[in-house]
Amino acid sequence: MLQQAGSPRSPLRGVPQAYRYALDPTPAQERRLRSHAGAARYAWNWGLARVWAHGDEAGGDPTKQASWGPQAGIRRRASG
Repeated sequence: MLQQAGSPRSPLRGVPQAYRYALDPTPAQERRLRSHAGAARYAWNWGLARVWAHGDEAGGDPTKQASWGPQAGIRRRASG
């Protein structure tokens, strides 16, 4: 039997209520919104292509260290 969110036996206890809002932008605002969405999609696809390229470079082994990105040049110091 399914429990409602927030009921004492529900694993979803404490999940906040979600709300949905409708936007009614002006034509200029709509152009800006579409531009921002397009830029976000471009950035996501760019990053995804880099991850895929690294996967090919690493032979599909996700445990290999990346040869690119913000931590590419960081090495752990030997303790002792």
